[in-house]
Amino acid sequence: MSADRRPNFFATAPDLAALLDGVIASMPFPPASPLRVLDLGPGRGDLCERLLQTYPNATATLLEPDTGWYEISRQRLRAFADRVALRGDDFRFGNLPREQDLVVSAFCLSSVNDIDRRGVYRAIYNALNPDGLCRVLDRVRGPTETLESLYAAAWEGDAIRAGVPSETLQQAQQAYARTKGFWIGNEITWLDSIGFRDVDIFHKIGGFAVIGCRKPATADFDRIRRARAAADSASGDERA
Repeated sequence: MSADRRPNFFATAPDLAALLDGVIASMPFPPASPLRVLDLGPGRGDLCERLLQTYPNATATLLEPDTGWYEISRQRLRAFADRVALRGDDFRFGNLPREQDLVVSAFCLSSVNDIDRRGVYRAIYNALNPDGLCRVLDRVRGPTETLESLYAAAWEGDAIRAGVPSETLQQAQQAYARTKGFWIGNEITWLDSIGFRDVDIFHKIGGFAVIGCRKPATADFDRIRRARAAADSASGDERA
């Protein structure tokens, strides 16, 4: 996964703080939770940094296959010392570390092709503990050409007003046009078909969104069995 396929939306998203806040706000974990976090393609490490600050007992494993982003993440997160394990593994292939409470990814999965991304979602399901959460912050595609144009214009206008340097903005404009993002509807359908629960859009600003889901626990399947048993019993009563 080369750097030119991973545009630096961290540096050019004027609403980055609000987007990161949207990820944090979607978490039901108490602040003291000893979370095990897996971050796929952390880029600059902004999201992981925010999570480790919010949850002081959390530890994180970061998988960053791009050497440039790897070094940036390493420098940014060095203050967290042994709470962070940074690895150069390519998360698109092979098994992910298991027994995770939370899997996150920011501005990375939209650069992965559809087939591989569905495989990543299945790997995330297997990596999570029961009741574990997944949150993805990324570039999303407008459902129509009109909306896509509105998203792009709004983002560009916000970036200009926020004072993004012209050279950075020009590079980001090219990256924005090249990175089409993903259809939210497809992602939700895929996550649901894998078996995730509580699949939803938790936060959205123009062409960027936070989507997420939860791996079911035993209680979820118990509820389904009880509901089916009650329905079967009611049907039997009607036939009698």
